[in-house]
Amino acid sequence: MVKIVIVIVSYLKYYLYKLGQTDNATCRLCKGADETETAEHILCTCDAISLKRLLYLGKANLTPEEVVSVASRQVLYFFGSRELP
Repeated sequence: MVKIVIVIVSYLKYYLYKLGQTDNATCRLCKGADETETAEHILCTCDAISLKRLLYLGKANLTPEEVVSVASRQVLYFFGSRELP
């Protein structure tokens, strides 16, 4: 579980913004949709990667409660599969 948290936090623009490493927290994948790039947004609702969520997590859109029930390995594969902008 710790590995998942490290992977997620090291990627998310929201946390990079909080650390002063970027000038905003807007999701890089939505391209201007004014969505904050948080773990919940990426894992649950980001439209730009809904097909990847379907492939790796079993559904195109998930609730936070559903994410908790997904196997840790699937979440790691999901984050590892994305091509970052």
